[in-house]
Amino acid sequence: MRILFINSHTGSETLPLASACLAAALEHRFGNEVSCPILEPAPGFSIDNTAHEILSGKPDLIVLTLYSWSRVDLLTLSAVLLNASGAWRPPIIAGGPEVTADPSAIQSHPAIDLAVSGEGEGPIITIVEKLLPLSPDARLTGLADFPTPFAQPPVEDLDVLPSPWNATALEGRIYEDTVWELTRGCPFGCHFCFESKGSGRVRHKSISRAASELKQLQDRGTGNVFLLDPTFNASPDRAKELMKLFISQAPELNYHMEVRTEFLDEEQAELYAELGCTLQIGLQTAHPHIARNIGRPFSPEQFREKLLPLHENGVPYGLDLIYGLPGDSLEGFRQSLDFALSCAPNHLDIFPLSVLPGTRLRETAGGLGLHYLVETPYTVTGNENENTGFSADDLSAAAVLTAAIDELYNKGRAVPWFLITAEVLGIRPVEIMEAYLTEYGGNKVTGESERPARLGNFVRKLAGKSGHSRLSAILGDMACLFTVESANREGLQIPAALTFTHNPRILMEHLDMGITDIEELAAFVPENPGDYRPVPGEDGLDFIPDGKAES
Repeated sequence: MRILFINSHTGSETLPLASACLAAALEHRFGNEVSCPILEPAPGFSIDNTAHEILSGKPDLIVLTLYSWSRVDLLTLSAVLLNASGAWRPPIIAGGPEVTADPSAIQSHPAIDLAVSGEGEGPIITIVEKLLPLSPDARLTGLADFPTPFAQPPVEDLDVLPSPWNATALEGRIYEDTVWELTRGCPFGCHFCFESKGSGRVRHKSISRAASELKQLQDRGTGNVFLLDPTFNASPDRAKELMKLFISQAPELNYHMEVRTEFLDEEQAELYAELGCTLQIGLQTAHPHIARNIGRPFSPEQFREKLLPLHENGVPYGLDLIYGLPGDSLEGFRQSLDFALSCAPNHLDIFPLSVLPGTRLRETAGGLGLHYLVETPYTVTGNENENTGFSADDLSAAAVLTAAIDELYNKGRAVPWFLITAEVLGIRPVEIMEAYLTEYGGNKVTGESERPARLGNFVRKLAGKSGHSRLSAILGDMACLFTVESANREGLQIPAALTFTHNPRILMEHLDMGITDIEELAAFVPENPGDYRPVPGEDGLDFIPDGKAES
């Protein structure tokens, strides 16, 4: 029996974990009686061409995994398959987060024969057990015996499930990113998130099972590993045990995981630093009363305190923010930006609020005055009380500000100079972003080699406009220097030459010594105006005078 899994990814080549889990379960249960290829159409794929490819392969069963980003395309594909297959067509089953959140809507789609809600390993085995002995013509009728939508209790012991890396379809496939699941379920009740609604009971793979799968990841040549556990450190002791496993067995992999600050401690920070992983932390808002509106208790003071071990150990981390939250406003969002940026995260990821099906926020949206798109991506479009909430114009302004932050702060790798500049100029962090918008609007950097000079010039102008002309040169030089250094470390293209007022080599030496007092730097770093060529070396960048610059 040929069972075709279809899992459309978001753009980056991310391993199709859900399909692999189901395929591995079927192959483990039925062996050679089934074949389980996985089709991974990219965003914007040709519906007609993909339908032709699918039908030419003559699958006996099609299994779709629906996410918010793929729901529309895959349901459209299903409709085309229904119309193109003539008198015979393979049965189509749909599962995934979109089905679990909104099972009745998916089941009512004319091209979906059975919607499967919840975790899929048990249901897919039950379905194939029923269909396998039937003739191809009888399989579609055989699905009619299942309740709609179909669900079974989740597996309690995750170790009994076969490893997704055993799926035959993954053999020989190389993915730029690999997602890895060590936990299912979430103990928290964030109103905007579906995770706890999917399964509130938390189940873990054992450490020995984690070690076994980690070895498989190494054998696959994996580079980037994204842990899908909703909160990696919800059990601090388990998190530490896993970190020690990663450090001892596979320290060469790049790990990315989501944590919550309330569970951080010094030992964790030391382990994160030893491994060299990247953390993502859901801040969402800096206002305790707004956080309560979405089921997240929050204390700004405790949040900062818990971040200190990460800073002290040099652990890179990013923060998440959401705009459009109930009870928030554009100015409230600007204040959250100030707070988030003052924490000096390595990057800041900002999203508009999505009112997802199946969440508590979706159930209470009417009472909160939220307007939102009823179809994916479900983003908020406004708030009835525009005097205190987000109007449509406010949401647009927040989106523009978000783009500026991504361009200046994230892509500009502005962490080393950003807060120093804000403090010296006596302005809010968000005002730097708004000044950048005023200067450049939506004009993005066309190439990485352009970015250091742009940011250096921007800071010089900003300092002059803020009444700090005397320090504008050293601030601009510092921003330019840090930006080109970061680009060099990441292997990005660096400019052929850059214009500095102060000797960049000596400025870099002072900064390497930990001197960040701008008055002191301006006084002791000599002015050698001119162009300098950045030259990569074993220990970082060196700068060679170019043109009129003096040595």
